[in-house]
Amino acid sequence: MTKAIAKKGDVFKESAIVYLKSLDDFGLFQEKYNAFIKIAYYKLIKDAEDIDYKLEKEFIRLNAENNNTKIKKIEAFKEKIRVMNERFDNHRQMLEGMKIWNLLENPKGERLIAFKNKNINKVYIMYKNQQSQDKIVNFIEYYYDTPNP
Repeated sequence: MTKAIAKKGDVFKESAIVYLKSLDDFGLFQEKYNAFIKIAYYKLIKDAEDIDYKLEKEFIRLNAENNNTKIKKIEAFKEKIRVMNERFDNHRQMLEGMKIWNLLENPKGERLIAFKNKNINKVYIMYKNQQSQDKIVNFIEYYYDTPNP
């Protein structure tokens, strides 16, 4: 009878060790997950700034051409100017909004928490399957489920 109890105790002990190890592993993952989120956020900002720079150059070029009184403007060109101005304005507003949101200044913000909660399971699976940091960050950056605002 004592052996059966001892074996039962060993099983509980092993189960407890496995459970505690999984808690520790998940704690390490959470630290990594926060780092992945920061990397993806900075990458999004940088990509948006790069696109903004290109849009601004095209915006300036087209508007300079539009302001040249020696060139006759056809209707298609006027439409191109209108669309470019709209794209530039919209993109600039989006970029400024992303910068204002600043995830790092408000790590307990509702939108960030909702975003993290929605994506943690998928990212955890990728992490446990030893996906590279680049793949995980790209997933967060491009293929995430957006939270409801």
